[in-house]
Amino acid sequence: MKIGLVAEGSYPYVSGGVANWVHMIIQKFPEHDFTIIAVVPTPKTEKDYQYELPSNVIDIMTIPLQSAAFREPFKTSLSEEELKMIKDWFSFRTVGPEALKIIGDKKKLGSAEIFLRSSDFYQIVRESYRQENSSGSFSDYLWMCRSLFLPVIRLLQVKFLKLDLIHSVSTGYGGLLASSISARQNIPFLLTEHGIYSREREEEILQTDWIPAEYKQRWITFFHHLSRQAYMQARDVVTLFGRNSEYQRELGAPPEKLKIIPNGIELKDYGTVREIRKRQAKRKEKLMITAVIRIVPIKDVKTMIYSAKILADRGLAFAFFLLGPDSEEPEYAAECRDLITRLHLDGSVFMEGKVDIKHYLTQTDVLVLTSISEGQPLAVLEGMAAGIPWIVTDVGACRELVRGSGEDGIGPCGFVVPPVSPERVADYLQWYAEHEEESRAMGEDGYRRAEKYYQLSGTIDSYRKLYADGGKEDGGNRISAAKII
Repeated sequence: MKIGLVAEGSYPYVSGGVANWVHMIIQKFPEHDFTIIAVVPTPKTEKDYQYELPSNVIDIMTIPLQSAAFREPFKTSLSEEELKMIKDWFSFRTVGPEALKIIGDKKKLGSAEIFLRSSDFYQIVRESYRQENSSGSFSDYLWMCRSLFLPVIRLLQVKFLKLDLIHSVSTGYGGLLASSISARQNIPFLLTEHGIYSREREEEILQTDWIPAEYKQRWITFFHHLSRQAYMQARDVVTLFGRNSEYQRELGAPPEKLKIIPNGIELKDYGTVREIRKRQAKRKEKLMITAVIRIVPIKDVKTMIYSAKILADRGLAFAFFLLGPDSEEPEYAAECRDLITRLHLDGSVFMEGKVDIKHYLTQTDVLVLTSISEGQPLAVLEGMAAGIPWIVTDVGACRELVRGSGEDGIGPCGFVVPPVSPERVADYLQWYAEHEEESRAMGEDGYRRAEKYYQLSGTIDSYRKLYADGGKEDGGNRISAAKII
């Protein structure tokens, strides 16, 4: 089967997190051929790959959202009915496959540059401006709408070879593109959301200062609109845990499409790490702390650094290793390095970059994750498989992973703190330093929970069923949520 796998701002150009999951999925399904459709902010080339592509990746299409403008000799050629469809879509009133087909048809809509300067688009924007009772400049509003829809039209007008199934790992631009391919080629669309994309964009927009306050709601509504489009077009809407599934339902996903497939881990991959740790009879003089992260703002690395400063001021001996790539947002990485230096922590906090994670895990006493947003982080499962206890923030599925459901009969494998709580993180790190035996017991509880609920074989079996279902032309034998959840 030929599967198109859409990854926005991720695989193969960014490592870690969702990109690791995509790489794993491709490797676990050698019987299928994958075309990677990478939606990226700016142009990329093969030299930017962060992964060696598996042999069953037969093609990779890289689509930058920002690219040079170009002129084409096309003009808008829309019927009244078609114009109404796209007006309703651009005004966020409706979602539907027919509107996507029209937007993706240059012979009808014209190129993005031509349509966005057309009288039809001007009328759409003017109606929206009046309906919203906007107090800002109409000229600014018009340019804002152009910036919203330029990447949308460009995406939808890209041509693709015939596929058997399209699978996107987010809503947003990636989910919109998958919706369009599904509609144009009449093929099944499988959507997997690790985090809830539109909620994450909403948080970013509210905090940003580059979008004028009077236009922030428009941007937020736009991303929720893209999510609704993906939920409507998808055959199956998958996420990793119950809270996310509830969010999807609230945001418009049809309940009958919702499915939960947790992330999984290969326990045997961490068997050696666990055995080495077990042979270590006594903890080192320093508390060995590790964070396996991308150095980006959403991981809130600065909270970890501030917690380290609190420990240093208390006189606790420790070494704190920040492991993971720092090239995704270099300005933030530079800020973190500067903060380490300003707080005089160069001898105890170390940004190591991309390294052999398992080597560090053999020496680690406690793992830390202070993200302000998460799905169901694989890093937590990997630490559990290695038998290492955790401190995590109460985001995504982190509480569920560390504390359990309350009915599994397994004790906690760590502590849960609110986001942006360096003092709480420091308190629990000190607790680990003073409670060695209890720490080891918590790590073993994490291993038991991973063994019982989060083995990778279960994840792969569930996706194998979904892929097989997508390969049936008549769409029969669909899998009920009860068989997967």
